[in-house]
Amino acid sequence: MPPRVRRDFGRFLAYLEHLAPVRTGFVSRFTKLDPDAQDRVLGATEASSNALLRAGFDGMKSLVLMGYYRDARAWSIVGYDGPLVGRPPSGWRDPR
Repeated sequence: MPPRVRRDFGRFLAYLEHLAPVRTGFVSRFTKLDPDAQDRVLGATEASSNALLRAGFDGMKSLVLMGYYRDARAWSIVGYDGPLVGRPPSGWRDPR
């Protein structure tokens, strides 16, 4: 990522860790919250009236999805048998 985008994304992550929980009514940082509370914080960020916060959420969601679905272990879950380019003659095997 260009330095400015990295900086802005780092700032968004700092917001999510420290300020977003407070704005949602919690007094703990995001990583110390239980999963239900984390979902509430993420939902509030996704639905924020602030366009920059919504954009940060969308960017984070895109990175998480790209990381998850590029892993061959996730392919069979969605019925994908792997890319055609570079496919071995025997096909892709689930590394599990």
